[in-house]
Amino acid sequence: MAELDKKLYIKKDSVEQTVTLYTTSEEAGEDYAYIKVDGTQAYIPLGEVDDSRATIGKIQKSSGSQFSILATAKISYHKDSYTNAGTYTWTCPADVTKVKVTVAGGGGGGVAFKLTGLLAYTGNAPGGSGAMVLSTIPVISGHTYQVIVGGGGNPLVRISNRISPEKASDGSPSSFHTLSASGGGGGEIQGKSPAYKCVAGTSYGSGALGGTAWDVGANAGNTGWVNVEYGGDI
Repeated sequence: MAELDKKLYIKKDSVEQTVTLYTTSEEAGEDYAYIKVDGTQAYIPLGEVDDSRATIGKIQKSSGSQFSILATAKISYHKDSYTNAGTYTWTCPADVTKVKVTVAGGGGGGVAFKLTGLLAYTGNAPGGSGAMVLSTIPVISGHTYQVIVGGGGNPLVRISNRISPEKASDGSPSSFHTLSASGGGGGEIQGKSPAYKCVAGTSYGSGALGGTAWDVGANAGNTGWVNVEYGGDI
């Protein structure tokens, strides 16, 4: 944001507060007042009286509606995305009190087999998709929150004259703080000799897709993700 190098100071009794001034109305926010500072028009952010950034300063419109002078404007929209499997930390920026979080679990691995010999035949099935959770939660400025991105499950491929019931790996769960989304189930080889078949892994929602499969091959499930959005209208 383009901020003026001069501030507005409000003092009542022993309480003194500082207000950031902006060079454009867009940066100040939807509601604003303006003053001249050394010949330059400066914009003062206004908001509801219960806003966390509200100062002791108040402005009343002719209609009787009252606004608080805010110490700073609402921060601009921002999105932090975590798309590689692993563990991370996210530190809440100043003046952020809530975030919209999307957590998606990893997909399960695909499965395939080829039974060789007199009863030669093949089977395959995809892995299941992970769950996805979306929620707006309160956060505390300066606090650090753990982020876990779940990887996709490993595939399972068997080419042999002896096949047995087995299962590809499940996708790993993803999480942010207390929010968690499970991974998708791995595809399975089920049945008894000689009637084996492949069954798709269990899907839990709209998270990462499970691994695909074909006659004699299968892919790992897709990696999950975590998105943290804040500012703007959140």
